[in-house]
Amino acid sequence: MPVEPPHDRPRWAFDPAVAAAFVERVARGERVNDLLGKPGMPSQRAYAHWRRTDSGFAAEVRRLRLLRYGRHCGRGHSRWRAFDEAVADRITLAVMRGAVMRRLLASDKALPCLTVVERWRRENPEWDGALRMAMKQGRLVRERGWSLARLTPELIEAIGDRIAQGASLRSLASEDWTPCATTLYRWVAISPAFAREVATSCHWREVMLNELMYDISVRNGPFGLARTRREAQPLQLLANQLAKRPGWRRRRNAE
Repeated sequence: MPVEPPHDRPRWAFDPAVAAAFVERVARGERVNDLLGKPGMPSQRAYAHWRRTDSGFAAEVRRLRLLRYGRHCGRGHSRWRAFDEAVADRITLAVMRGAVMRRLLASDKALPCLTVVERWRRENPEWDGALRMAMKQGRLVRERGWSLARLTPELIEAIGDRIAQGASLRSLASEDWTPCATTLYRWVAISPAFAREVATSCHWREVMLNELMYDISVRNGPFGLARTRREAQPLQLLANQLAKRPGWRRRRNAE
């Protein structure tokens, strides 16, 4: 018969002997993630529980990881790049002026990658707070930059052409040449010319999708209904997703 584990001992209770062996192997240079779950070593849950409940173990593991981090920093690997106040200030200023974080980091090789920036934010709460404030200011700057004055006839026509080809305002918002989705939907609400162009383009988008589904049904004939359903299903799903045109909620409330 299987032996029941003792109920007076928690499942992930701290084991000094196992903890000492674990710390010794980490001190020799082995990675923490490589040790977890190995024979004679704590599991991932046990390790997390020990760090939360035993301050001595948590402090020793943190000390060893900081030593490892310091050694990697000295090798110059970009992943272990140490915090640089001048670079951090440069990122904060650019973000405050309206730069998007991911695009900013990708555009300049002198800047750290997003993973390093996230680590810097965890290690430096003061800079993290300043960066959050800069992000809020940057969003306001981008919104002001995409004011109604930027809504030129050429831009209206370009957006309308993309919608007629199957795009939506939300999908267009992810492209570099258009503003965010909030600005696009606000333009629909405050610009009659833009609203008319969007409505007309949405109509022709629906016509295009219906014609594509009709061509599929004609090609497969009356005896190919199963194939027609299978081939037309993605188009029908897209048509269903785009059925509600921009401003539909405002028009419904006005009725």
